[in-house]
Amino acid sequence: VEFYCKFYRTMLKYEKQIKQKERIRMKINILSIMFAFMLSISASAGEKITMILAGSPGGTFNAFNAELIKDLEKAGYEVDAQPGGSMIKGGQIYSGLNKENVFVFLPSSQLNAEDDFVDREHTVNTTEKHNFMFGVVNYKSLCVKSGTDLNTVFNTGNLLKIGMNEGERINDKYVERWNKVTKSKNIMVPYNSSGKQIKGLVTGDIDVTLVNEAKALRFSKEGLVTCNYTTNPNGGNGFDPLASKINDSWFGWKYEYLLLGHLKNSDTEFSKRFHKVVTAIINDPTSNAGKKIAKNGWFAQDLSQKDLKKKYKKVYKATSKLLK
Repeated sequence: VEFYCKFYRTMLKYEKQIKQKERIRMKINILSIMFAFMLSISASAGEKITMILAGSPGGTFNAFNAELIKDLEKAGYEVDAQPGGSMIKGGQIYSGLNKENVFVFLPSSQLNAEDDFVDREHTVNTTEKHNFMFGVVNYKSLCVKSGTDLNTVFNTGNLLKIGMNEGERINDKYVERWNKVTKSKNIMVPYNSSGKQIKGLVTGDIDVTLVNEAKALRFSKEGLVTCNYTTNPNGGNGFDPLASKINDSWFGWKYEYLLLGHLKNSDTEFSKRFHKVVTAIINDPTSNAGKKIAKNGWFAQDLSQKDLKKKYKKVYKATSKLLK
């Protein structure tokens, strides 16, 4: 009897797992069908987009842009991709172009908040509802060199070198808060790219870093770093919430990085149609862009243009608060 009871429970477990897998497959199939439908109604013949590649040539942003271009061309758009050189330069090039249907993908909320803090022109000057095409959220993870106990960075009395890549003012805010909570005297080491942050960990130039999750996931899999905590308040990508671990209610431990697609010099119908198409693309796990989003540990947003503007404002305000 005991044998049959165990056998029955085991079969129920397997049945549950099979049903879960079927639900996942069904969801993917539905999204794929929706994506295919959007492609079938997307671009009219000859519709062109000028895409400014805002970011370093070999960086995370332009690797995503390359995949998005494949999907847009599949949808029938003719894409003229132009190098931007960096996020700021790319945003400035975008804002200064007078061509029809100009597109750029970058963290406009953060960049524009930083611009206002130092009283300069916005990097991205198109922030009306019809300018927002899609949004992606990403977070940062706390990492140490592989083989190091990450939990020791929460000890009191530390004197660690913390690598940061948020600009001097925000860098200092994070380290000051860290020292206050842990009663330590850690020092901040500034970097200008996430790749250099990882290199600094591996070579021992720094002890710990807060780095974007695309890099955290990649180099964790390669066995070079250990990353257990994330600024995602709900946890994600296999990481636990940093705010819960550090036991501090400061909003910076839950700060989200918003990446937005902006479009300018388009008529209303083109803007609405392009928003629907590109939102379907990024939310489809089988599209080129969808696969890259998953690989980067990003979170695609399924939002209306109105809600994208609201999210832009929310992250703008949070960034402005960090800069004060």
